[in-house]
Amino acid sequence: MRTHVWLGGLAALGAAALVLSCEHGGERIRRALDQVTSVAEPPAAPEFRAIYINRFQWPDASPEVARSNIREMMRTSAEHNFNAVLFQVRGQCDVHYPSPNEPWSNVYGWEDPGWDPLEFAIDEAHANGLEFHAYINTHTLAQVIPPEHTVPEHPYNLHGPSAPDGECWLLAGEDGARVVEGEEYVWLSPGIPAASAWTRAQIMHVVNHYDIDGLTFDRIRTPGREYSHDAVTQARFEGPGNPWGLAWGDFMRLQITTDLERIYGAVNEVKPHVVISASPFGIHSRQPGGYQGTGTESYHHHYQDSFRWLEGGSLDLMFPMIYWPIGSAHPFEVLVADFMQHTGGRHLAPAFNRRASEEIIASIQEVRNQGGAGTAYWVYGRGDWETFDLIYPAPAPIPERTWKTHPVAGIVVGQVRSLAGAPFVDAQVRLGEEMRLSAGDGFFAFLNVPPGTHALTVDLPAHDGYPGSTLSAEVTVAAGQTVRQNLEHLGGVRP
Repeated sequence: MRTHVWLGGLAALGAAALVLSCEHGGERIRRALDQVTSVAEPPAAPEFRAIYINRFQWPDASPEVARSNIREMMRTSAEHNFNAVLFQVRGQCDVHYPSPNEPWSNVYGWEDPGWDPLEFAIDEAHANGLEFHAYINTHTLAQVIPPEHTVPEHPYNLHGPSAPDGECWLLAGEDGARVVEGEEYVWLSPGIPAASAWTRAQIMHVVNHYDIDGLTFDRIRTPGREYSHDAVTQARFEGPGNPWGLAWGDFMRLQITTDLERIYGAVNEVKPHVVISASPFGIHSRQPGGYQGTGTESYHHHYQDSFRWLEGGSLDLMFPMIYWPIGSAHPFEVLVADFMQHTGGRHLAPAFNRRASEEIIASIQEVRNQGGAGTAYWVYGRGDWETFDLIYPAPAPIPERTWKTHPVAGIVVGQVRSLAGAPFVDAQVRLGEEMRLSAGDGFFAFLNVPPGTHALTVDLPAHDGYPGSTLSAEVTVAAGQTVRQNLEHLGGVRP
């Protein structure tokens, strides 16, 4: 029955596409529709078919209503042959699951609603055969300003506008002034080690306590290129946080990229099957031809080095938000091609948000033609479900993640700590020719480590009355293995 609906629907879409001008991608859309209609039974080749479900759609103060929303969303997504949901559970340091560190969302009045929405959503997704990817905002501190006191205390109250110097995690502008308001959010500074370590700890709470299939990150950026000249970031840029002498833009990009590397290493240490992904802005940087008319480039304007995220192995999967149609001033097909040249053997599934049926089908077919792993649709309920029945007439398996199933390299993680157990921040840790700096909690991660035995060293500054010293260890790595090697000061005689 569905085959007849599929063919009839595509015939109607083909007629609709004929009215589109070639100047707006009409010819490319017609070719895509011709490809889809050329077979009566499309093969269910492996394809990642994800749909975003954000925190403004499913929650409700009533547990019964929220549960009903989740059931309906999971059932409907599966019925229309999606195979993964990107389900938002953390917005701005408030959450939709019980956390020892962050308060419940304002949807519940900042208080425990008496149930665990995240656990319920995971169970419903799995019952419907869907991969569940926990969708988390990483660098947003507040949107709805919390009350003066929450349980647990909201990080905005501890590290927001009223926090003393050294404890404030807010972005700062070029004049060094704290940015206490924003168009949408109050933002965290990527250059403050304590803030980055905090975010990673919250992510690891989800990983350690829930049966998720993946994590996907949004707002993993700054809101503009003029940030963040807060005192901590500025001091690190001019001192121990920048031993390479990087220019400002390169330094800021490295903060976000290194955070991702550490998250990837930490997750793989405990649950290597969990897939790590992110949704960067859909224009990386200006390419020859100048098609990006707005001039917004995430590499320069938001410090997202998203090509490096895939090529460097700190993501398994990426959803660049290419929210423009085929043939437009920001041509979907050209932007997809830009990202496809920088996958590093990992998976690319462009995010898109077209409403028109012919544009939805053409966008998905364009990604297929370019060899992408699939797509991610923004957002649940936006597009017509019958359109997805046409382009997804049968279920499809998730593409194999061969770097996980047939790994060729390993990962080394650890912490750098003093004799008293205190973490060293910005300690220079070396593994062969590579150097990484330790995080706010002393954590470090090296990805893509070749199998074999390697020397791991760190130069420690003087501390606690002890002189500076060099610590070293040998670490043996096998393909697919994450090895922990902490580097701890063993003491000695004070001078």
